[in-house]
Amino acid sequence: MGGVQLNLRRALPGLIVALSLCTGCPDDYDNVPLVSATPAAVDFGIVPLDTAEPLVTSLVLTNDDERDLIVLDMGVGGDADLFALQWSDGSVAEMPQDLLNGRTISLHVAFEVPPEAGEYAAEVEFTIGLRSGAGGCSSGAYDQQFQTLAVTLSAVVGCDLDGDGFEGQVCGGGDCDDGDAAIHPDAEELCDGVDNDCDGDLDEGYDVDGDGYLVCDGDCDDDDPDSWPGAAEVCDGVDNDCDGVVPDDEIDGDADGWRACSDGAEPADCDDGDDTVYPGAVELCDGLDNDCDGLLGAEELDDDGDGITECDGDCDDGSPLTFPGAAEQCDGADNDCDGVADEDVGEDGDGDGYAPCDGDCDDLDPTAWPGAPELCDGADTDCDGVVPGDEVDGDGDGVLACADCDDGDPL
Repeated sequence: MGGVQLNLRRALPGLIVALSLCTGCPDDYDNVPLVSATPAAVDFGIVPLDTAEPLVTSLVLTNDDERDLIVLDMGVGGDADLFALQWSDGSVAEMPQDLLNGRTISLHVAFEVPPEAGEYAAEVEFTIGLRSGAGGCSSGAYDQQFQTLAVTLSAVVGCDLDGDGFEGQVCGGGDCDDGDAAIHPDAEELCDGVDNDCDGDLDEGYDVDGDGYLVCDGDCDDDDPDSWPGAAEVCDGVDNDCDGVVPDDEIDGDADGWRACSDGAEPADCDDGDDTVYPGAVELCDGLDNDCDGLLGAEELDDDGDGITECDGDCDDGSPLTFPGAAEQCDGADNDCDGVADEDVGEDGDGDGYAPCDGDCDDLDPTAWPGAPELCDGADTDCDGVVPGDEVDGDGDGVLACADCDDGDPL
C-alpha cells in the first residue's frame, strides 16, 4: 500500500508554524492561517502481529480562520511505507485542496501492519496558505504566506500485546489470548467458561463429580453427582436441584433419625412431628402407630370387647370377665386384675369347711354347704339349687310346712 509522500522529513510532533509576510495584502493578513487537526495525533495503539487488513481511522482538518484557505501540499515522513493518507473511497489523497472559511477536509489514515513486531511512527505535514484572491491579496499570495501543520502517526505491533509476559500464538508463543493479561500459560484456571491457562481445556477441575455442571454453572455441591441445577429431588436430605431449598419431607423434623420421605430402600417416618413414631419403633400405649406399620399395637386393642385394653390394665384381654374392677368370679382367675385370684370367693367365710369355690352356696351360713342335711329353714342347705317343698309356707301363716301340721289351713 502506498501514499502521497511530499517533502519527506521527520519533524517534532505538534504544530509547526512558519510565517512569511504577504506582499500586496492588507495589514491584517499578516496573521498566519489557522487550521486544526482532529485528532492532533493519530495513535493506532497496540496492534496484533497477525492483523491481515490495514487499519483505518479518520483525520479531519478544520478551517478555524475567518478567511478562505487552501491546503497546498502534504508530505509523510518516517515509516511512510506503512502509513497513507486516503479519501473516504480509499483513493490516494492529493493536494492542493480548498479549505474555505468554516469548512473541513476529511481524510482517512491507513496503517498496513508489517510482518515484524516493533514500534512504528510517521508524521504528515500539511502546508496551508491563503486562497488566491482572499481578502484582496493578489493572485498567488498563498505562495508567500502559509502554515505548516504536523500530525504524528504511530502504532505498536507486538507479540505480547497485553503485557502479561507471554507472547501471543501468532508469534509462536503460548498466550492464547494476547488481549487479556489474565490469560496466559501460567494463569490459574477459573470457572468462567474461558481457557485461562491456555491448555486447550475449559474450566478443568470444576466438575469434580462429573455430573456435567460446573460450580460456576450453579452446581451447589460439586462432590455429589446427584446435585445440579434442575436435578430431581431424592430423599437424601440434600438440595439436589440447587434451588437453595431442601424439601420439607427430606428434613428429619423430629430428630428421630427418620425422614418423612422414602428413598425406596428404607420406609418413611409416618409422623415426622413425633419422635416416638418411626419405622421399627416400640409400640407404646398412646393410641399411635408408633412403628409405622399401619396398625396399632396389640396391647392397644380390646380383643375381648370388654371395653378395656391391655394398655388400660386388662390383665386378660381374651376374657370379657376379666378387667380392672370386674367382679371376682370363682374361676381361679384374677377377674378384677388386682393380682389376686378368687379373693373373697375362694375363702370359707362361715367356717363350715366349704368356700364358695367349693360349692358353698351361702358362705355366710355354716349350715349350708354341698351335701349338708336339709333343715326346716326354707334355705337350700345342701346347695343342690333346690329348696325342699316342705320348707315352703303354703298357707301363709308364717310356719313352714315341715313344722306346720296343716299347711293348708292358716288357722
